[in-house]
Amino acid sequence: MSFNKYALGDIISLNAHPYTTTLLNSIISGDATMLPPLMVIVEAFISRKKVENSIKYKCLWFSSKSQKFSDGLFFEDELHLIEARGNSVCPAFLQRGDSVFFRTLTLETFKKKSSQSFDDYNLRDGSGSVHVSALLSFTSPILQVTEVVGSKEPRPSIDKKSGEILSVASKSLVKCRFYDSSGDRFAVADIPIEALEVVDIVPTQALEEVSRAIIESYSMYYKSHYVKTIIRPIALIYRNGRYYVRAEDYVKSKILEFDVDSVTTFVTIRNPYSQELPSFNLAAQPLSGNPDYIQKEYVDAIKQATDAGLYLRIKYKNRNEEITERAIRECQVLSVRVGEQDVLYLTAYCCLRNAMRSFRLARVQSVKIIKLDLSLNAVV
Repeated sequence: MSFNKYALGDIISLNAHPYTTTLLNSIISGDATMLPPLMVIVEAFISRKKVENSIKYKCLWFSSKSQKFSDGLFFEDELHLIEARGNSVCPAFLQRGDSVFFRTLTLETFKKKSSQSFDDYNLRDGSGSVHVSALLSFTSPILQVTEVVGSKEPRPSIDKKSGEILSVASKSLVKCRFYDSSGDRFAVADIPIEALEVVDIVPTQALEEVSRAIIESYSMYYKSHYVKTIIRPIALIYRNGRYYVRAEDYVKSKILEFDVDSVTTFVTIRNPYSQELPSFNLAAQPLSGNPDYIQKEYVDAIKQATDAGLYLRIKYKNRNEEITERAIRECQVLSVRVGEQDVLYLTAYCCLRNAMRSFRLARVQSVKIIKLDLSLNAVV
């Protein structure tokens, strides 16, 4: 018998919990308070009782209601894995005053619950309104390191006869201070180092640049591990030890939230477009207000952007008079015979719909070339 299934620091929960390693976005409905917490394994041992000959795990969790860390013992077959532990925190790198967080914090922060309400007139057809909100029952606070100490049982317990490992515990405990709002006091908890992660420190200069862009309505080039785009910041958000920017994504044409960490790059761009059409420069070109002239401007700009490998942003009015803005790429202008006329269509990959789309060029209200190289998503 060995501890092969789970390791110290793994995030687990009871089998009744709906989360799995690949399913982490389920919205919890019904009585969400009955949902078990996400927990971290902090000790493992083999039970030797006559009625129990199985592996048990000591698991730690935080309750927002009691404002305390609690632990419990569970058999291996009662649990399932939510997230395996990554790189462990090195005790030598932790100093007094450092900020850390309990490993379940990120997953617990983004848990959601739904509640449904009904009006009398809606009861006839069974319809109602659904409200989705955060489920924060087990969201732990940001912790501040006061001391790193050795564990009482730093070495694995081994059966002298068989050589079998009987128990595994953490080698280091971290004394952490946090604010207990229920008692209006500062509390201290000893937490195994495998259950902690270090808070990423974001450079103050990056936060100040984002704040300035929000105040002055500037756009910014944004680059992280996974995303490279141009955004228009709307709000800077601090949530449980992490910063986020709520912003309009010029490529997705949506309001999204973007992570801000120590490797995120921000570059202020006063104008995200290298060209905006129609020009309507009537003084220099009296025909610039003519529909045929505008269409020629569009065709030239589309070719220019396509040749340079740049994104375009168009404002489009459909046949129902609905106007949308979207970024497009891989553009091509085609002439289609409709009755007795040749009609120009723009075919392109639409970043809003994530699919190829066709647009009647005469219904395009504006064309803008975005200063973003689509091959590398680099600002130009």
